Amino acid sequence: MFTIDWTPDLEVGVAEIDEDHRVMVAMLNRIMKAGGRHETTQAVLEELGRYTLHHFEREERLMVECRYEFADLHRREHRALYDEIRHQIDDLIARERRLSELAKFMQRWLLRHIVAEDRLLALAIRRHRETQVTAESED
Repeated sequence: MFTIDWTPDLEVGVAEIDEDHRVMVAMLNRIMKAGGRHETTQAVLEELGRYTLHHFEREERLMVECRYEFADLHRREHRALYDEIRHQIDDLIARERRLSELAKFMQRWLLRHIVAEDRLLALAIRRHRETQVTAESED
């Protein structure tokens, strides 16, 4: 199983989102390095599920703050992913499903989400923040 190396091309340019992504990648890497130890894997998966929800809540607050035009779509994607994560975690715990299946799913999703969805959101957040700074300096 492979781990994800955090590189600058995974950054979206919004510090709090980038930090959340770093934490999520680190958790996925811990799962991959656990080598199938069920107790360790289960604990980290539960932590990852909670942290993912925290991350989504943060992004959704930022969407409201910057009046992100694609917020509804982004929110729906968050809900669908969180439901899928919970389903897979519960399935893994209940039936000791292969860890590699869940880890690969999470890796693919996280990388695709960062590159596609979160970069658009980050652009809107940065523009909003620049507008706020400009407006404050004009006062």
